[in-house]
Amino acid sequence: VSVNRTFRGPEFQILRSYQHNKLTRETEEYLRYILPLQDFQVVDQHFLPFNRDSSFLKLDLTASVANQFRKLGGTSAISPPRFALPSFEIPSQRIAPVRFNYPVYKTAEITYTIDLEKDQPITLPENTTHSSDYGIYSVVYSQKSSTITIKKSLLLYAGEYSLDQYPLLYSFLESIAKTEKQSILINPISR
Repeated sequence: VSVNRTFRGPEFQILRSYQHNKLTRETEEYLRYILPLQDFQVVDQHFLPFNRDSSFLKLDLTASVANQFRKLGGTSAISPPRFALPSFEIPSQRIAPVRFNYPVYKTAEITYTIDLEKDQPITLPENTTHSSDYGIYSVVYSQKSSTITIKKSLLLYAGEYSLDQYPLLYSFLESIAKTEKQSILINPISR
């Protein structure tokens, strides 16, 4: 799996500190904590060059990942890594407004190269965009030969959202979570 990600805010500050102090092990442990991958081994990581006054850090990471593939009869399913979304109570249990002091912005590009038999069909989920007064989320799937690419982004706007607005914010986040659970299907060849 390849991950290209831009870090800003607290993630940027922590990673920049690790980079400055050449803390390789700590960098890898922190990446395990913040990346939406589970059970992965870093094959190669490369932080793109940045200038001293930069407010962001770009990472190209290649990793070997376990537990993303599963068999469903003759079909194989790939469950791509998910964005970590804020966890909130259901609207009937919420007792305080929600505040995002600064925007939450995440992007990911994930590429799978799969060994396929000739003419083996792949079913990609629908490209999706969710847009609301609270933010925007999009995911685009593409396939070229045996390479599948997923590009996705999430922007949650900074702001304070009242209890009256909360059900709509909660619904927006739930629709994103549902979209994030979609799988790529590699179907058997019909003979």
